[in-house]
Amino acid sequence: MIQRTLQKILEQYLGKGKAILLIGARQVGKSTLFQMLTQGIAENDLLWLNCDQQSVKEALTNPSLMNLQLLMADKQVIVIDEAQRVEISG
Repeated sequence: MIQRTLQKILEQYLGKGKAILLIGARQVGKSTLFQMLTQGIAENDLLWLNCDQQSVKEALTNPSLMNLQLLMADKQVIVIDEAQRVEISG
């Protein structure tokens, strides 16, 4: 796989309690980049939410704080892929 320049920068922040927002054009490798970044993270420390899945989209649409806490539990890294698919009210 291609080592992207951005990968080294993101690695500095991953798992450090910081939010990382990666935006860009469709089909440029954003999800692939995060898959590469999270390869070394233990499965029980990682939560990968793909909002292309209806159940994930529904869980993130107007959730309560308690539901979010239950969903995220004690994960060190949470990836929300295709977040633009979640409709928020307000």
